[in-house]
Amino acid sequence: MTGLVGVGGGFLIIPALVVLSKLPMKEAVGTSLVIIAAKSLIGFFGEGGENGIN
Repeated sequence: MTGLVGVGGGFLIIPALVVLSKLPMKEAVGTSLVIIAAKSLIGFFGEGGENGIN
């Protein structure tokens, strides 16, 4: 969802984790950072093959 609307992951992920998963705010923020880091790494390495940056 965050990729479709072009906003930062925390904008939608943190409220969803707090409300839907009933996580405490600190755990939701940490989980959000892990999710965003994983998405960034996947995007970085995925684009590297197309641009010859391996």
